[in-house]
Formats: sequence, C-alpha cells, structure tokens
Amino acid sequence: VTVGSANVNVGPDQTICLGDNVTVVANSNAGVFFAWNTGATTQTIIVSPNTTSVYSVTVTDANGCTATDAMTVTVGSASVNAGPDQVICLGESATATANSVGGSFYQWSNGATTQSITVAPGATTIYSVTVTDVNGCTATDAMTVTVGNATVNVGPDQTICLGDNATVVANSNAGVSYQWNTGATTQTIIVSPNTTSVY
Repeated sequence: VTVGSANVNVGPDQTICLGDNVTVVANSNAGVFFAWNTGATTQTIIVSPNTTSVYSVTVTDANGCTATDAMTVTVGSASVNAGPDQVICLGESATATANSVGGSFYQWSNGATTQSITVAPGATTIYSVTVTDVNGCTATDAMTVTVGNATVNVGPDQTICLGDNATVVANSNAGVSYQWNTGATTQTIIVSPNTTSVY
C-alpha cells in the first residue's frame, strides 16, 4: 500500500502598495501538479492586485493526494491632492490642505507634518506634500503659491500756479488696473486743483 502525503505552504500574508507586485511560491514536499485560484498551474505566480486579494493553491502529488494553502495580499493605496495653485500678494498668506484617501502621515517640503499648512512666501514657491498610509505606501502632490508684488510711484510732489494743471503718472512695476482717489482709472491723470490737494 502506497501512502501519499502532499503538503503545501505559500508563506505568510503579504502587504504591497498599489501598482507593486508580489511573488507567491507554493512550497511543497511532494507536489507535482499545482492549481491556483487564478488559473495558473506553475509552482510560482507573480500577482499585482488592485485590491486586497486571497490566493490559494492546491497541489497534487504523484499518488493523487492533495493539499491546499492560501495567503492574503493586502493592497495599500495612498492618494493625496494638495489643492489648486494659489495667487497671493506679497505679505499675505495662503493655506494648503492635503486632501488624502488613506493618508495617516504628512510630510511637506517646508518641513511641516500637519495636514494643512499656512504659508506666506516672499516669492513664488512650490509646496509639495507626501502622505504615507498605515501600510507604508506613499503618494505625493504639489501646489504653487504665486506671489504678486506690485509697486507704484507717482513721483515727487509738485507745485503749480492757480489755473495751471499738473500731470501725474502712476509708474508701476506690474500695474494692470489703476484707481485714483479722483475716481480716474487711467495710468495718467491731469489735475488742476484750486487748492493744495493730495492725489
């Protein structure tokens, strides 16, 4: 009487990040035929599941005896969105929030480890954030804070005689629109005040 004795061990459960793959080996003392629930018939399979999945294999020895084992592959999947780019004026601040699915730990390029940061850069700056989930998987996103820095100079004070006029020009490094205290919206105004006036 021949006694068959098949056994198989596919090892411990494993954790991977989305997009990674894992090699699963059916370690058997006497397996001749391998049948995985994926349809594979090799001793080793390489899998890259999108979600947590169970992989089982049945081995059959030369005597027709079988043994089955299974392992779970847990898939971590971190994602993050730092939000849209922002525009501020010099001296103002902007708040960026890392909206994450699965993220537990945050690391910003400025060293912050909170989910949200408030920044007031002196020049246009890119802020990136990396989130890490409980499985050690990471995701990164970035946003740009553009800093506007408008300056204006209307020139030195002027003296005119009653009845004369003065031309005042708003010399600006980045001016696009103008608003004078007279109500004018042009870059240049011509004024003829009756008394000493401030423009």
